[in-house]
Amino acid sequence: DATYYGNYGTVFGSMTSGDLVDGQIGNSIEFDGSDDYDSVLNTASLNITGNQLTLEAWVYAPIPNGDDSPFMVKGIADNQEHYMLGIDGTADDINTRISTTTGYHRDDQGTIQDEDLLPALVQKTVYENGFTRFSSNADGANLISTSGNLLMARRIDGGRFYEGRLDELRISNVVRSSDWFRSQYNNHTDYDDLSFDFYTLGTEDATCATLPSVV
Repeated sequence: DATYYGNYGTVFGSMTSGDLVDGQIGNSIEFDGSDDYDSVLNTASLNITGNQLTLEAWVYAPIPNGDDSPFMVKGIADNQEHYMLGIDGTADDINTRISTTTGYHRDDQGTIQDEDLLPALVQKTVYENGFTRFSSNADGANLISTSGNLLMARRIDGGRFYEGRLDELRISNVVRSSDWFRSQYNNHTDYDDLSFDFYTLGTEDATCATLPSVV
């Protein structure tokens, strides 16, 4: 839809303009779980190195899904992810991973459901539909710096593709509060309801890359 810092993606695989489908707000991208993915070049705004991080996505996924496939992931290799938010396909759990100066942290908890808002924090608190799903301590150390690109719907080493729709992906270098998430969820589910009128929607970013009509 739009990117504040100019983090435009390039699509790969067998994606066509038909994969631009209805989303939670405006359009979303539908990935086939076979070879479709999106890659965003590494930038300073994506290479977060402090001790705070928030990852968000609206997800519509068939269950079961692919094995440990990401909604978004950044890093230089699998199991060394700078950060990742995705799904553990073997159990359909929410899968969060981060690498800090003190080590590698991974959690697979909570069964994913259709149409979920799934943010994760460095403190490893995962919210679903605006409410806390699980929380664990990731020691509060700083995230490591990595040169890897940000990938959507594919693991870093080239396999384990995500199947389903992705919309409204956001990466922040701050920890959002539970109240903030609940307000965010209400805005996204009832954005045409005046009782949740915290912001207005602008036009889509005209410079965003479009999906090809033929591959």
